[in-house]
Amino acid sequence: MKKIKENIRCFPCAIMIMACLWGLVLFAGKAWAANSKPGMVKDIYSGVTDGIVWTMALYPVNQNGDIYFKATDGSTGYYELWRSNGTAQGTIRITDSQVNPYDLTLLGDLLYFKGHSEWDELMEYDPGKGTIKVLTDSYMSPNHITVLEANLYFNGCSEAEELWQYDSISGTTRQLTNNGVAPISLTVMGSNLYFNGMAESKQDLWEYNSISGTTRQLTNSGVCPFYLTVLGSSLYFNGSVGDGKQELWEYNSISGTTRQLTNSRVDPYNLTVLGSKLYFNGVSGVDRELWEYDSISGITRVLTGGDVNPVYLTAIGNRLYFNGYFWGEGLELWEYANNVTKVLTVGEVNPYSLTAIGNHLYFGGYFGTQYELWEYDSTSGTSSVLTSGGVDPWYLVNANNVLYFYGTDPEHGCELWKYDPNSGNDETSGGGGGGGCFITTNAGNYEINHQEGGLWIFCFSFIMVYWVILRRILKLQS
Repeated sequence: MKKIKENIRCFPCAIMIMACLWGLVLFAGKAWAANSKPGMVKDIYSGVTDGIVWTMALYPVNQNGDIYFKATDGSTGYYELWRSNGTAQGTIRITDSQVNPYDLTLLGDLLYFKGHSEWDELMEYDPGKGTIKVLTDSYMSPNHITVLEANLYFNGCSEAEELWQYDSISGTTRQLTNNGVAPISLTVMGSNLYFNGMAESKQDLWEYNSISGTTRQLTNSGVCPFYLTVLGSSLYFNGSVGDGKQELWEYNSISGTTRQLTNSRVDPYNLTVLGSKLYFNGVSGVDRELWEYDSISGITRVLTGGDVNPVYLTAIGNRLYFNGYFWGEGLELWEYANNVTKVLTVGEVNPYSLTAIGNHLYFGGYFGTQYELWEYDSTSGTSSVLTSGGVDPWYLVNANNVLYFYGTDPEHGCELWKYDPNSGNDETSGGGGGGGCFITTNAGNYEINHQEGGLWIFCFSFIMVYWVILRRILKLQS
């Protein structure tokens, strides 16, 4: 009888051990799930057909957490304007007349875009009223739509391509130039609009003053400005100095002067502002390297060597991240901070579409034999692969700290996906899950945490507890 009592007493102990083990598993599982997996928002074009086609895709545009994008569900025969709040139910088609929208641009609560209505015209969508308006009717074909105060500016057609303005308050459209200026690279600085425009068959830097309503040409030597970038009260750009030489230029809006900053065929592009400095991809000798221009000291210097060829320059805090070539490995994620440049990944990740949310950097990158969604935590210095199966994410956009992108899986084709790093329950359509493990990398060391691990621990603990109880019973019977 005493042995029976002892055996009975072992049952609560065994159950308690099992409960503790399972509680530990649940806690680990909850911690693992704190960051939700990326998933497809909705299978827009049902089945394996792409709802979003790479060659026709546009960057999603964020309006207070809702995003606008171009897609097709096959019902209208072409591409339409869509809106999504991040759920399958909240992802809806707005237009149904083969609008094929381009240049999605927000002004206040309204969305403007180039859309097809007999011809390509300027259109307006009012989400409050749910209405679409066609604002022009003369084969305007607006391009490079840019917001300055309450107005839209764009390249539009009359007899030639000119600078046009749409006043959102009065609802009127007017032509601002009449000499075939063909404006491109429209860039706002203060109350002025700057652009690359034509004059006497040469492309030069132009300015439109929104206060005086006047337009003037700032250079006249065929500078052909590109990659216009604002830093303080100055405009920086890639400009020609003749004989095939492209250099870094500056236009100072206070002094009204333009000057050439480099003189060695630097050919700068991917101009990126970080604090008071300008970073860019430029030629040094025969290689392309990371350059820095200090707007305070006026000093320009080369920061890397070995033909790094940095692209996708992206700033987080006081750090700069980019895709660069690392000798012996291939294209990797790099970081430049506090005068130190270092490589953060190995294995030829080839990161692209770098997008920041807080202290985290998200990008598409190569893992194994496929391209997946990656995350780099700039605080801990670790990288994680968030998807599996070859999602191949593109057009990454931060919409109120939620990441949206276009991703692919074999069952649904290319569709809209999202990843909410702050939510444990991503409300997607249930299709196109992101995979079962996170792969954490740090200086080339890989650590794999499988989702199924909790189940294995539970099964193992259950068997062990069962074996202890069975042994007690058999011992009692003997």
